[in-house]
Amino acid sequence: MLDKAVETQRAKEVIARFTGVIADLGFEFHTRQSCRRQYGPHAGQVWIQKFRHMPAFRVAMSFHPAGGRGATEFSDKYTYRDAPGGRRYDFSIRFGDVPASRCLSEIREFVKNVAIPWFEAQAASHS
Repeated sequence: MLDKAVETQRAKEVIARFTGVIADLGFEFHTRQSCRRQYGPHAGQVWIQKFRHMPAFRVAMSFHPAGGRGATEFSDKYTYRDAPGGRRYDFSIRFGDVPASRCLSEIREFVKNVAIPWFEAQAASHS
């Protein structure tokens, strides 16, 4: 069992470094736990949520079309053994030499491999 104080410290580190980790992918700071990227007149937003019941995060992505209703997806199905595309992501902050850095690396890879293609598909369908 992970000590709650250690879990809190690791979670704070992930939150503090989140925006910087995906900035080179074209995302800009939106709120403390979210970033946005423009797709023409549309916007894609990525944010992280800390689970209360376990030392892990969830990644959420929402698409905001210009003048329309958006869509939201969560990373949950990508954290299971039979994840789409065969890649399982681990957003936990429990294990590893540097758990917050490992978690941030997983978040970045998820945004690059899953969120960005999803945003691009959403933008294409709203053109």
